[in-house]
Amino acid sequence: MMILETIYLLNRKKLAALIRHDSTLGWYTLSTKYQLQENVQSCKVIRPGVIAVGGFTIFIILAECLPILLDVSDSLQAWCNLIFDTMVHTNALVVIPTLTLLMEGFRKVFIHNYRSVVQSIRPKKPARKKSIFVFSTRTENAENEGDVYFKMFNKSVSSEVPRK
Repeated sequence: MMILETIYLLNRKKLAALIRHDSTLGWYTLSTKYQLQENVQSCKVIRPGVIAVGGFTIFIILAECLPILLDVSDSLQAWCNLIFDTMVHTNALVVIPTLTLLMEGFRKVFIHNYRSVVQSIRPKKPARKKSIFVFSTRTENAENEGDVYFKMFNKSVSSEVPRK
């Protein structure tokens, strides 16, 4: 984990200096810039997975070694062994989904496959039928529905007003 983080930080620092046109780097080519960009991108993709797997592995090692090194009671050591055995046997159930969801490429494929499975199980609902109301469609002369209703109101009111 530390080696990957060091590589990531060094490549990011060199790329930033290259973008700023830092004169301390000396001579560089376009392929150097491209390679640094690819290194930074690949480290960004791999970093979450390495941290998740590394953390899980460190936790497994601590669960096995600490009870032995600290010389704890037998019941606590039995619990730590149970945790260790459970984590070792469920490693694939934890690591694979974690990697799948953390890495963008895997996540996109997973979400696409998930949506296709869900659509095959639950087909899309048919589109709603259009309204049967006459005034729900817009006319070319009216700016909006409010104008249509306002004109209808004016006609109904003007016919009821007695003329002198």
